[in-house]
Amino acid sequence: MKKITLVLAVILLSMFSIQMKAQVSITVNIHTSGIFAKTLTHAELATVTNLTITGTIDARDVKYMRDAMPVLASIDLSTVTMAAYTGTEGTSGTTSTVYPANEFPQYAFFDENKNAGKIKLSTVKLPVSITSIGYSSFRSCTGLTSITIPESVTSIGNFIFFNCSSLTSVTISASVTAIGYSVFAYCSGLTSITIPASVTSIGNCTFSDCTGLTSVTIPASVTSIGFNAFYGCRSLSSIKIPSSVTSIGSDAFKDCSSLTTVTIPASVNSIGDRALSSNGLIIVEEANSIYSSADGLLFNKAKTVLIQCPISKTGSYTIPALVTSIGNYAFESCSGLTLITIPASVTSIGVGTFLDCKGLTSVIIPASVTSIGEDAFESCSGLTSVTIPASVTSIGSYAFSDCSGLTSIYANAVTPVDISSMPSVFYNVDKTICKLYVPKGSKAAYQVAVQWKDFISIVEMATGVNDHLANEPILYSQNGVLFIENAEAISSVKVYDITGRIRYSGIMVNSTGSVKLNKGSIYLVQINAKCYKVIL
Repeated sequence: MKKITLVLAVILLSMFSIQMKAQVSITVNIHTSGIFAKTLTHAELATVTNLTITGTIDARDVKYMRDAMPVLASIDLSTVTMAAYTGTEGTSGTTSTVYPANEFPQYAFFDENKNAGKIKLSTVKLPVSITSIGYSSFRSCTGLTSITIPESVTSIGNFIFFNCSSLTSVTISASVTAIGYSVFAYCSGLTSITIPASVTSIGNCTFSDCTGLTSVTIPASVTSIGFNAFYGCRSLSSIKIPSSVTSIGSDAFKDCSSLTTVTIPASVNSIGDRALSSNGLIIVEEANSIYSSADGLLFNKAKTVLIQCPISKTGSYTIPALVTSIGNYAFESCSGLTLITIPASVTSIGVGTFLDCKGLTSVIIPASVTSIGEDAFESCSGLTSVTIPASVTSIGSYAFSDCSGLTSIYANAVTPVDISSMPSVFYNVDKTICKLYVPKGSKAAYQVAVQWKDFISIVEMATGVNDHLANEPILYSQNGVLFIENAEAISSVKVYDITGRIRYSGIMVNSTGSVKLNKGSIYLVQINAKCYKVIL
């Protein structure tokens, strides 16, 4: 008997569970806007999953659907007329707000006070008579899978489908002329989208972090692509920028790691920072009067400014001798590059130029460079050595921040560069391990200079005639002893005084050695085939 009772209980519980999960549909006619709250019973509010409304509604009715119907999943408003409403009872908080007629209201199914969308909502048929969709209408409705934008709509407001992660299908009508800010950002379920020929601009962050997006058709009507427009679209494998486009905003295709090539048409006359920071090799049409390309990198037309290197670039790269400046973030995240040779023609290194180039191990900045921008080498954790020539007069904030692998810095300026107003230039550089090498006679100045003084080991280089290079031996003296470091594993060393007499001759092993000499004298030190002038 107990077994039969238990079985019956399980069956009844299952039937109850199925009944609770069953879809409940209802059709309601609203003859006067604002009265929807009075048309359903408490039981209906709690159980209705599929709702069809006819007649006239306003923002108050939409708010009631959002807040009072917890299991509502499907809404058909296709024949509804959206009436105007002004007041405090609409979808946008408790302040008095104007909700225009024929506009689907802002924050329709996104509660800004809770910062949450209506996650049960899966399908919506919008009124065919509306002309616009308000700000953040379906924001974070993570259960929404498909929606059709009526042909009457001419503008799509900002953040409308932001973070609708289950959205797989969107039909944009041919009447839409502009797609606003972050409309489809974080819609990770979108795999493809066709932008109608009526659209003239793609807004900022429109498709940002649509990680599932594989293809996009941009019509010939589009003249501008906003900043961050396709940022983080990691599955996007191809993109065709039409010849109508004249401007591409900063970070527009940043982190599009599946792109193999990006072709810039002749029409483009403005490209923002990091716009093409993707895997794709950059190809510029020959007829473009502003930009050019070489080896997959983006330059200005005269090739005097290096603007962007694709993050897929690996190994070593020699910057062409024509280049006089390196643009902001030009090599950012090029983690496969191990060696970059900067020509003597370069006078400035831009903001974030080598940011996050973790593969770089050594950088020699030529004596032509006068400024190093902020974040220039930030997070180059593989960097072990850097030479800052005496020509550098300014170093930006965080320039070498998080270069955690640095073991040696060669600062060739006799007077330390003033970085007192530039925060965290050497943040997270281990100053107990990293040696700071400075010109002879300048140690005391570095020991009191802001940020420079934080290095525990500040060593004067005995060479002082020319800027020291990071791949050359280090020579410095203490108490009449000449110390040699960073030489080849086995080196022949000869020391001559100014009369030409040999004062020392021998073989140095293990890349280091020392020679006792007289203080206050000038010597020529020959290490293998190279000669250095030193003053003890």
